[in-house]
Amino acid sequence: MSAYDAIVIGAGHNGLIAAAYLARADRRVLVLERRPIVGGACVTEEVWPGYRVSTAAYLCSLLRPEIVADLELTQHGFEVYRRETSGFAPAHHGEKLYFYPDADRMRAELERFCAQTPEDVDAYFQFEADVEKVAAVVDPFLMREPPSEAELRAAFEAAGIIALYEPFLHASVRDLLESRFRNERLKTMLATDGLIGTYGGPSTPGTAYVLLHHYLGNILGSRGGWGYVRGGMGQITQALAKVVTAYGGEIRTNAEVERILIEDGQAAGVRLADGTEIHADAVLSNADPYHTFSKLAEDVITADSNAHWKKLITQGGASAKINLAVSELPRFTCLPDGPIPGPEHLGTIHLGPDMAYLEKAWEEASQGYPSTEPMIEMYV
Repeated sequence: MSAYDAIVIGAGHNGLIAAAYLARADRRVLVLERRPIVGGACVTEEVWPGYRVSTAAYLCSLLRPEIVADLELTQHGFEVYRRETSGFAPAHHGEKLYFYPDADRMRAELERFCAQTPEDVDAYFQFEADVEKVAAVVDPFLMREPPSEAELRAAFEAAGIIALYEPFLHASVRDLLESRFRNERLKTMLATDGLIGTYGGPSTPGTAYVLLHHYLGNILGSRGGWGYVRGGMGQITQALAKVVTAYGGEIRTNAEVERILIEDGQAAGVRLADGTEIHADAVLSNADPYHTFSKLAEDVITADSNAHWKKLITQGGASAKINLAVSELPRFTCLPDGPIPGPEHLGTIHLGPDMAYLEKAWEEASQGYPSTEPMIEMYV
């Protein structure tokens, strides 16, 4: 008999969620984590004395409420709270735009900001209404196997919104927004949700869906709301780890997996960097696809598919995150001196003046080097 029903490689949030559900179902599950702490990219670390930082992931929205309820995460220390300001976009020439989760405040801000394009105010709320319609159709698919395109189209047709299918699922974020808005700064700020973390630019087909995906979360009880986790993002994975062990699962840190063992074409366990072999009926990888298929399990990639897989999993990342400890909060030249902290410090700070700027940043990245003037999202 195998020592375990399942081995999970990596104690990131996805791996821990999988392990928690397996343990809850009375499966013998072992999580193996290379680092001395659990969390993966969802972690809180003291990188400088006295500063505890969410070093990688930084906001919470897309964690499914079903998972929070099923695994009773709030009982294990998970708490997320709403940001007073959703976003802030400063500009060199004194222009500024705030985004608020409250509809009345948002309308008043847009009426101020879009004085030259007043039609953009109603267009914004129509856009939000259409996002809600599309999200209501897409949302049920997120807790099941990925649908075929025919299934998705049928769901849009059944909901009476087939006209929204192509713009939101296939188009570029630039095409989606330019068909609806005139104000360049407003379009640019909205476009960032279609680009963050994505290997593509404003005109890349499919980036409209990336924007939509950022609206799908409802961890705060309302569509598209993003919040901060009290204690940092590591509180999510700490809570998940407690659930895994509470249900009898096992987590080992400082346990680097060197190889996935393959027998008769099936995963049969893992070999650790120290030579230890551990057997299991199934192996789940929470490592990234490149590391999983090029380092841990290259045996499963046939000669015929090797080139295809290599192309899919080696094109590189789109993001870098820099964490800084600062002596004081930033001030912005577009704002008069005022109370610190102000609403500009409480949400996402968007740096990127127009679509041409975003296009140039992507053009440089697509050539294989870091953008000289990248799109930046800043958080305090």
